[in-house]
Amino acid sequence: MLDSATRERALLVAGGAAFAVLLPALWRRLQRRGVGPAVGPAAAAAAADPSRSTTSSAGGGVSAYETRRAVDEYLQFHYGKPEEILPYELGPKDALRFTEEIALLCERHCGALQDFTGEREEATAVDIGCAVGGASFELARAFPHVLGIDFSQHFVNAANTVKERGWMRYTAVEEGDITVERSAVVPEDIDRSRVRFQQGDACNLPAELGPVDAVLAANLLCRLPDPRQFLGRLPSLIKPGGVLVLVSPYSWLLSWTPKEQWLGGFTDKDGKPVWSHETLRTILGADFTLVEEKDVPFVIREHRRKFQWGCSHAMPDVVTGEIAGTAIVVAVDLLDGGDAKFLTVQRPNGRRVVVVTDQEQLREVQSGQKVRIGGRWLSHPGRRNAQADPEDDGPEEPVNQGGPGCGRSRHCIRAASIIRTHGQQQWQQGGASVAPTDPASADTLDIPEPTTPASPDVSLDPTPDATGVDAPSATDEPPAPIDDTTAGATRKLAQTAPLTTGNPLLTSTIKALFIPIAAVVNPASANSAKCAGAVQAPLLTRAQIQVKVHPELAGTAASVGGTFNRCSYQKTRMTTATSNVTEIVRLGCAASDASWSFTSCDFDDFNGWADAANAKLRAQGVPVDSYKYKVYLIPAGLCGWAGLAYTGCDGSFECRAWIEGNSWGTPMVMVHELGHNLFQDHSGAGSDEYGDTTCAMGSCCHDRCYNTPRAWHLGWTSLRQVSSVNLPALNSALTLSMNSQSITSSTTGIRVDVSGWAPTAPPVFVGFRTASGMDASLSALGLTNKVHIYQSTIGPNSGPVTSTLLATLSVNQSYVVPGAYLRIQRAANTGTTSRPIAVVTVTRTK
Repeated sequence: MLDSATRERALLVAGGAAFAVLLPALWRRLQRRGVGPAVGPAAAAAAADPSRSTTSSAGGGVSAYETRRAVDEYLQFHYGKPEEILPYELGPKDALRFTEEIALLCERHCGALQDFTGEREEATAVDIGCAVGGASFELARAFPHVLGIDFSQHFVNAANTVKERGWMRYTAVEEGDITVERSAVVPEDIDRSRVRFQQGDACNLPAELGPVDAVLAANLLCRLPDPRQFLGRLPSLIKPGGVLVLVSPYSWLLSWTPKEQWLGGFTDKDGKPVWSHETLRTILGADFTLVEEKDVPFVIREHRRKFQWGCSHAMPDVVTGEIAGTAIVVAVDLLDGGDAKFLTVQRPNGRRVVVVTDQEQLREVQSGQKVRIGGRWLSHPGRRNAQADPEDDGPEEPVNQGGPGCGRSRHCIRAASIIRTHGQQQWQQGGASVAPTDPASADTLDIPEPTTPASPDVSLDPTPDATGVDAPSATDEPPAPIDDTTAGATRKLAQTAPLTTGNPLLTSTIKALFIPIAAVVNPASANSAKCAGAVQAPLLTRAQIQVKVHPELAGTAASVGGTFNRCSYQKTRMTTATSNVTEIVRLGCAASDASWSFTSCDFDDFNGWADAANAKLRAQGVPVDSYKYKVYLIPAGLCGWAGLAYTGCDGSFECRAWIEGNSWGTPMVMVHELGHNLFQDHSGAGSDEYGDTTCAMGSCCHDRCYNTPRAWHLGWTSLRQVSSVNLPALNSALTLSMNSQSITSSTTGIRVDVSGWAPTAPPVFVGFRTASGMDASLSALGLTNKVHIYQSTIGPNSGPVTSTLLATLSVNQSYVVPGAYLRIQRAANTGTTSRPIAVVTVTRTK
């Protein structure tokens, strides 16, 4: 009776003997269909010598892999222990993890494994040219379904034996006829049931195969009779978002591939060298995007003192795919005065993906909408394998300082197109929250739950009391009727101009948590040094930040809360009861899984800092999730922007803003970024998106309120509404009066809908500001006691859109709005010195 090892060997020998008979007929059949090469002298010699090593580059053909020696060498190649394959201190140790490295390339770049849509079935992978299955089992670490295909029936038989048993014995040559018996073993943490093997021809794959999420073809191309035929099948084999990983040393030999089928390794008619990797880019470029190139070394042991060292060229290519999720538009306010916006998509599992698209498409998307995005995946390396090289960060783009590029973000979509959007922002407070973790052993911080104070009466003339909190006073009244001397028809029209209430109030309370962050070497030590590099230590203490945030502590000085309280006439309030500042959160220099660090400032970094700070505060008992708005004060020195924020927080995602360390002491920067959270975009003038100096959403950093269209957008003020209803014809005119927005919330301006006679022109807004309250600094800018004219598509309940300051008018000045066919002329003020009223005449010129 044979023991198991002898039975195994006998089966292989029998299979080899049978194949020696069948091989000529098989190749004749393949040749007739134009797939297989002729069996040359070298291949015949290999078939006649089953002890011949596969490491010989002098000859080959498929018969080289149908021998016992080939099966033994490949079992050792795929499963051998490093010390058994290369028992020397010297030698290419980095070439001993070939199957793991190439499987990890599939894992890194496969869209299905990233679960971008939350709608996919379980991911599938095919290992074409799988040999004895080592890489197939490595793929099973990440892919629930793996199919290994190889032309060699001997290899497939061996792979199935390894699958069934978890191991298989093989013979390793030491020297000459001296051998040693060893075992090929699948690691215990791999689920072998995920893998199956079958014999197949890479140049004639079954029509019913696919589509799949990943295809691995390792050291296969230069062993095919017609590599172009194989490559032509791949676009239909791989799903959108899927990945093709081609790995090849480009060892072209006539015994495997006819010269006319080589992809490279020769010179063209002009004598120029033709390289295989360049040919591959040309062939695959229409259907795939190359996302990484990498050299992957390998070692095949012939005997204890002879090895084949090779270096394959790896080219992961991805298919254009889609993701679905919730849109989050991020506004970046750069230190040099520029601005940028980019889109992220929060997927159902909470992971955020950076989307790189053009600004024109970005205008079509609003935060909170459900979107589907098409584009090209870029996913940075996973951290699955602890042995993976921590310096191997895959493909890089220049660090973008938080701007609209992938940078080093681990999940990103380039060349994105917005396929579909649906849904609108909800003008609501609150949003889904997660119950905070509160370990019994954690220290607790004295950060209370935010409360919602009772709504006060609307303030007519907000003036700070001793604590800096605006005191409410009498109810607003509209301006008195104007005794103008214009024609009776004009007076009649003026009486029909409706007095409006404001837009629905966006929020009556700003529940914000301000979280200062320090980057230190040892977070557990109060005296730890800061992290190395450009990052700086905190520039302010918690107490100093509280003064910048809370009006109760700021007195008459500007504060974040004071600005909102006074500019909203107490309608949208921020006080110590609604908002808080935490102690400075001390974070280490990098995440344990390398997902973020304080050496760069990319999307994954600043969101990673926020995630880590949240987790640390929750562990200390801080009710982080009770605050709708989170403002992270990050260390200075890393980011090329003053502030950054999610635009338009509707409660479907956690609302975040970031303030760069040099701006911790500037309340207006925080007001600006919170404005983005409150559905506000930038306010510009001319070609400068920040050029509107009348508005907190314009240039930094004078203390001032929001402009006329934005105050109305937030629900703080009421405007007169003018349209073709009350300007029905050419030269129709209205004479209207406006209170100062700096003093009162009622009838502070005019909104003219010009679509009735200028269909493509945005609405025109007219407002009036004086040097009162938070607008006192406007006098230094020459903007007080002026009528301000703007254009914007801001409307009732609209999402974040820009506004443009067109002109400012003194008494007796006029302005014609280009393209809107509207002339605005200012007359003398009426009212009193303390309560001036501006008078304007609005005339339709078309």
